[in-house]
Amino acid sequence: MKASIIYSIKVWLTTSIVAPFLSFFIDNIFHFELVANYSAVGTRGFIFFAIIFGLIFSIPALVLFFAIVYFLQRTNLTSTKIKYSLGFASIILAILTLVFCYTKYVDIELVPLFIAYPITTTMFTLSYSLPPSPRQIS
Repeated sequence: MKASIIYSIKVWLTTSIVAPFLSFFIDNIFHFELVANYSAVGTRGFIFFAIIFGLIFSIPALVLFFAIVYFLQRTNLTSTKIKYSLGFASIILAILTLVFCYTKYVDIELVPLFIAYPITTTMFTLSYSLPPSPRQIS
C-alpha cells in the first residue's frame, strides 16, 4: 500500500510541476493567449499559480488515482496492462479535473492546459516503475 501511495504521489507531483511549463510552451508556439490573460502576474507568476492551483485542485484526482492503482495491483492483469490502464485513467482524471475547475469558463485559450496535463500525467504514469503488486510479493 505504501508503495502505491508513493507511486501515485510521484505521478501527481511531477505532473503538477511539469504541466504548467508545457502549457506555457504550447501557448507560446500556437498563440492561444492563455498566458497573455495572466499578464498582470507575468510568465513566472502564471507558472507559479498554475503549479499551486494544480496541486490543490488535483487532490481528488490523486486520491482516485491511488484507489485505481491500489485496485489494479490486486487484479490478475500483467504489469503492462496495469500501466496502460493507469495511463488511460490518468487522461480521464486530468480532463475531469480541468472540466471541474473550468465548468463556467471554457474557451479556446484553455487548450494548452487540456493538452499539457493529460500528456504529462500519462507520460509520468508510464515512465515511473510500478510498485510490485501484493500477488507478486507473496
